[in-house]
Amino acid sequence: MPRPQVVVIGKTPLTGGGERSPPPTTVTLGSSSESPKLKPDPQPPKPLNVGVFVDTATPVGGAIYQGVKAAGDHASGRNVQCWKRNEFEAFDTVIFMGIPPAAEEAVAMYRELLTPIFFVELGHIKRACNSHQTDKYYQLCVNALASIATDLCSDDRRLALGVERPKTYKKQGGYILLLGQKPGDAQHDIRDMIGWKTRQCKAIQEVTDRPIKFRKHPKDLNPRESASTNTLEQDFEGAWAVVTHNSNAGLKALMYGLPVVADPSAFFAPICQDLANIDKPKAVKKKDFESLFNRIAYSQWLPSELVTGEPWRRIKQCCLAS
Repeated sequence: MPRPQVVVIGKTPLTGGGERSPPPTTVTLGSSSESPKLKPDPQPPKPLNVGVFVDTATPVGGAIYQGVKAAGDHASGRNVQCWKRNEFEAFDTVIFMGIPPAAEEAVAMYRELLTPIFFVELGHIKRACNSHQTDKYYQLCVNALASIATDLCSDDRRLALGVERPKTYKKQGGYILLLGQKPGDAQHDIRDMIGWKTRQCKAIQEVTDRPIKFRKHPKDLNPRESASTNTLEQDFEGAWAVVTHNSNAGLKALMYGLPVVADPSAFFAPICQDLANIDKPKAVKKKDFESLFNRIAYSQWLPSELVTGEPWRRIKQCCLAS
């Protein structure tokens, strides 16, 4: 009996630029007159049932809702202000706009059920100030606030944002700029900002004789601390280094070219300094700086990008793959 022949149907995948051809199909041809049997194509992924707990009347909320649908998933808009535990709905995954007080119970329940949670927040670079801006950036986070892409990302979006590693640190003079946090913010667990400031000042004074300047968060309304009359960039100009818990202003300080000391909870902590070395900071390696900001750039999007569904497809695939 003649030996069956194995042939491959389909184009060879491209090795250079351009679109890849479909994977080849393997067919076994025998000596009989039977027609070749093709292996069935893999089934497309089942659409997800997504609970969108975001105000879809806002530009970013509407873009997220439409983007989920554009990516082929089922989007169910829900008003988190009206959420009740006894009216709980099961979803494959859910999306929230941060964790406002009204959403805390809902987020906790979905976490208990191990439901993947995505958060929409204000971006990091050229960031939006609220949910109504169409020309500023918002971030998509997985399971935690202020989380960024963990996969390797190309540099195209970073370069489009104009982000490059600063050349050098300052050589002399300057104070230590201590950055306060927004009271009650879900990104930290500091309950007493005055006490936190006192502890940080003591720790700084143990390793350096440089003066300390405290910059209160603009949304900290505590009258016991006066607000800075300078812009953030003006305070950067006179600083030797910056100390923060995990404020986004610490990220801006890195872009400005200042050494930064941050809590390990800060997503940018891997390229920050140890407090003990604050007087002799080490330069951030170019590849480390670019890698972090490449991932940041691929974690934030304009509403006009979100509505296409591409950001949702990308972050969903990364989440499911992990």
